[in-house]
Amino acid sequence: MAVSMLLSQLNPIYGGGNRKLAVMPTHLAVRSSTGAAPAPVPVQQLSKVDSAG
Repeated sequence: MAVSMLLSQLNPIYGGGNRKLAVMPTHLAVRSSTGAAPAPVPVQQLSKVDSAG
């Protein structure tokens, strides 16, 4: 759930009903666009969102 929340914050467009479906293409697009660099970044943000939620 934290992933969908993070995606909704980064991409408000994906804040619709199909959050889980939008998670996969968004994640793939982010990884392919930036590479393996943003891998550790979202993990830290997810931990913060999870603890906050």
